[in-house]
Amino acid sequence: MIDLASLDVEDGLRDALRSLEGEIEFTGFSDKGANGYVVFGTRTLLDRRVAIKFYPWADDRAHKEPKRLAEITSDHILEVATARVIDDDWAMIETPYCPRGDFERLVERTTLSLHTAILHTAEVLTGMSALHGASLVHRDLKPANVFLDDDGRARIGDFGSVRAIPSDQDDVSGSGHSALYRPPESFELGRYGRAGDLYQCGI
Repeated sequence: MIDLASLDVEDGLRDALRSLEGEIEFTGFSDKGANGYVVFGTRTLLDRRVAIKFYPWADDRAHKEPKRLAEITSDHILEVATARVIDDDWAMIETPYCPRGDFERLVERTTLSLHTAILHTAEVLTGMSALHGASLVHRDLKPANVFLDDDGRARIGDFGSVRAIPSDQDDVSGSGHSALYRPPESFELGRYGRAGDLYQCGI
């Protein structure tokens, strides 16, 4: 169990975590990610391990992303168990915890065969297609945001940068995260569309 008072987070987020203490026993805090905070824990009533992403959001948009994410059924997208707007600055999304970790750590530990690499790439593309079918773009597809579930399948997670594309537009504002994976149009025009996710998957 982690000591919430020791976490280096804003007071508003610490208060939000404390409000969940009766439901969740917090067991860990992610040392990765630049666009929010991730904590791990177990839902005590269900004995279910979860990951909760706290991320900044702007209150001048409709914040449709959690609802659309929760409606997606795909073997290659982490399920959104619950979502909540905390205040004018922060929101949260809860997903299952993946004990096998993310792909960044996987490739640090082992060398993937060509067959396995192609299989997992196809799984990520399948998940990406499900996002795009819901008019969502991830904007931060990278190995650290792709996880292995208990069955060894690749599943896209970390939805803190996901944005809904309005019906009358082809793109949204570009994300400032993960410069290595940002598509050229995100640098040049500050815009990001479905092709940007495909570019990131290729990288």
